[in-house]
Order: sequence, then structure tokens, then C-alpha cells
Amino acid sequence: MRIFISVIFGGLDKQQRASDILNTITFSSTEGFDWTDNDSTTEEPWPAARYDHAMCYCGDDKVALFGGNDNSGKHMTELWLLNTSECHEDNLWVKVDTKGYIRPKQRNTPSIAHLDGNVFLFGKTPRSGGEVELLNLTSHKWERQVTCGEEPFEQNCQVHPLEKAMKLVTVSNTETSSCGIFNRLDVLDTFTKPMTWSQVSLDWHGDVTMIPGTRTSFASTMDSSNGLLFVFGGVQGSSDNEEEGQELLSTMIVANFSRHHATEDMDG
Repeated sequence: MRIFISVIFGGLDKQQRASDILNTITFSSTEGFDWTDNDSTTEEPWPAARYDHAMCYCGDDKVALFGGNDNSGKHMTELWLLNTSECHEDNLWVKVDTKGYIRPKQRNTPSIAHLDGNVFLFGKTPRSGGEVELLNLTSHKWERQVTCGEEPFEQNCQVHPLEKAMKLVTVSNTETSSCGIFNRLDVLDTFTKPMTWSQVSLDWHGDVTMIPGTRTSFASTMDSSNGLLFVFGGVQGSSDNEEEGQELLSTMIVANFSRHHATEDMDG
């Protein structure tokens, strides 16, 4: 039985030119752990080439794709579902025909996460208005729900589900962030009505000289079953400050939500 490890779609080529954006799928699986490309030569439905889009696993061998920018820089707002169990067959992609009058807002570098049958949408907008947008994968309807607490919508963020607690965790960065663990760490409790935001302050366990400050372009993922958040790499320092310069990071930080502390796991 093939189990997919990761799926990559689209992006810019190595020249970083918007005129050369991609719409191929690259995936790896337990069958040799090799990277394999699928292209759009089929006549079946296929998403347009894009970059700065968002993807997340939705269970049942499905991966969701939202938004991104086309070769003119225009923000897209459609959502597609990829069937990873059919990666050597036709009908890989299905464009979700959303219903109702609500449409998602255009977002710069969006982030999505699946929780309890819904795809939650995050990312920078002109103004969030204290609302959260989510798409129900059964009814195919977008909803906007008012939240309470200070939400991180005005920032670039990465979001991950904490399924047992019915919560979503966001790791954010912004030019105005003060130094601190993970820049800013927030939790959205989706079980409360209204949904409630809270900012998390974690105790640091480890060498205090290694506490990460504000960083951008990092990668993060979450072990939802065990409540562990992993943040790796990124760039530290401001591109506007020539004296300080920028540092490319190789550390991986682990936040344990069951104990509310963070540790440095690895320094490359």
C-alpha cells in the first residue's frame, strides 16, 4: 500500500520569475521514497500555474489547495482538492464548486488548515474585521464567524490543527514583532462560541542564548496527536539593517503544548 509522505504543487522555477511559474505535482511516497512528477498534459481539470498558495492535508487521501498568485500577480481565491490515492490515474483534481453568497477574501501568502470537516483560511488581508473564514467540505459553503480576542490576521502566519483540543495554532511573523519565541504564537479555540483567540507564552527550556528572535521564511509542522509544534530554519535579522545583516538559521525548535514549554531540538 502506497502512503504519501509529501506533495508539492506549483511555485516559481529556479530563476524566481513570475513568467515561469509551475503547475506540476511533485510527490514522494513509501514506494522507494523517490520524488516523482505528474504534469498537466491530461485533459482532466487541473489548477492553473501559481505561487504563494496554500495546501493542507484533509484526511481520506485528500489534499486541499487554496489561492496563490498567477503570472500577473493577481490573487486567486478558488479551492481545489487533490486525490492522492489516484496520483497515477485521471481525475486527480476536483475544483470545489462553492455555494452561497460568501466568497473568501483575497489574501497575500494565505495559510490553510483542516479541522473537523472544515478548511480554515488565514493570511494577510487589507482588514480582517475580527472574522475567521472557513469552508465546510460537506456543504461546500464558505462561512465567516466572528471571533473574540486579539487575532493575528494582519500578519503572515502558518497554521496547524491541534485536533484533540479542537484548536488551531498559528505561528506568525511581522516586521513589528518584538523578539520572542516563534515571533508570536496564537491559539484559536474553535469549540467556544464565539471562537476565541489567545496568545501563548511558553517557558523556554534550554540554552537561553539560543532563544530565537524574530524570523521569517521558516518552515513549521505539527504532530497533532502529541501536541508538538516544530519550527525549523528561516532568516533572522532585518534586510533594512545593513549593519546587522541577515542570518540563515539551521535550528529546529519544538513547542510542547501538553506542557507549555519550548526547547531547542537541534542546531545544524
